[in-house]
Parts: sequence; structure tokens; C-alpha cells
Amino acid sequence: MKWLFYLLFLILYFFITFFGYGPILFGDSNKQELISGLVIVTLLEVVLSFFFIRWMLKNKMNKLLIAPPFLFILAVIIFFSGIWR
Repeated sequence: MKWLFYLLFLILYFFITFFGYGPILFGDSNKQELISGLVIVTLLEVVLSFFFIRWMLKNKMNKLLIAPPFLFILAVIIFFSGIWR
């Protein structure tokens, strides 16, 4: 049953990243709209990470597994921060 939740969160991360950061990278609107989209997508990933960590702690799973969502968000932010230059 636990692998089903891992798969669910993985799919949600994928869709938020693909459909969220894709239009930000290839969008042709002004910078204000792109930055607001970036903030919204990043907040969605933070909320998803919060629920993932809450689920892991509720099920008393290994606390070392908490790091991947935050590392993923950090990597995405660092990777896409180059588009604003």
C-alpha cells in the first residue's frame, strides 16, 4: 500500500513540474506573469511536499526519506533560475 502513495506523489510531482514549469519556460508573456506563475507552481510543490512529509511522519517511516521532495524543489528552482537572466 505504501508504494501506491509513493507512486501517487511521484505522479503529482511530475505533472506539477511538467505542466507548471513548462509554460513558464516557453511562455511568451511578460515577466510579471511568468514570475507569478513560478511562485504559484513553487507553492504547489511546497504544499505537496508538506502533505508527503506529513504522511510519512504519520506512518512512522524513516525520517531520512523526507529530504528528496525538498531537494527536488531546490534543484528545480536552481535549474530554472537561469531563465530570468
